[in-house]
Amino acid sequence: MDCQIHDSRLVRKRNSAGNWMYTYQCLVCGQIDRDKTGHGPWVPKPADVDLEALPLWSDDIAAAAMQAARFAAASVQAEKDQEWWDRYHEHLSSDYWHTLRQKALRRDNWLCQGCLEAAAEHIHHMTYDRLGHELLCDVVSLCTVCHQCCGPHRDLRGRELHGRPIAVH
Repeated sequence: MDCQIHDSRLVRKRNSAGNWMYTYQCLVCGQIDRDKTGHGPWVPKPADVDLEALPLWSDDIAAAAMQAARFAAASVQAEKDQEWWDRYHEHLSSDYWHTLRQKALRRDNWLCQGCLEAAAEHIHHMTYDRLGHELLCDVVSLCTVCHQCCGPHRDLRGRELHGRPIAVH
């Protein structure tokens, strides 16, 4: 995580030899504030400071900052995912999709291309690269069982993705 703020304070930390070391720890990201320490992570023992009063280095600050960054990234990704699913479901209602679906079923003779035994009920995207402008070779006709083998549209708890019913498409 690259902190731009660096609201730091002087702290102390014991090294592996048991000696006290001093540095500036950012209260935002938990990392060493290299703007204040210079090239190295440690600063000389301050002469004008009560060393016992200095706060200890806190690993919790860095952990909390990392957790917040992960949460923010997950929130952004969830929003992007929702936008994609909204676009996808809107496309499945389009005339273009219905025409493509019929062409694929007719091409595959209404037979599942996964098992070549059951009647095809679904049209499966082989790629989403051209979503909304698919070519006929981007989709394949499948039965329900084979379609679920290609990628179930449910999460690990069996819930429908994004709270939407799974349309037969």
